[in-house]
Amino acid sequence: MGLGSVIGAILGGVLVGIISPAVLKFVLGVILIVSAVRVFAHTQSHS
Repeated sequence: MGLGSVIGAILGGVLVGIISPAVLKFVLGVILIVSAVRVFAHTQSHS
């Protein structure tokens, strides 16, 4: 998880000069929602 955060931070820093910040925010939002759903689904399957 830590390595993914570092890679994401580097990639985001590089892309901020190429892609508009609004698009990057949208993509980050989608990633966070998908991650939350996966964690929630994983938690529910172990209950």
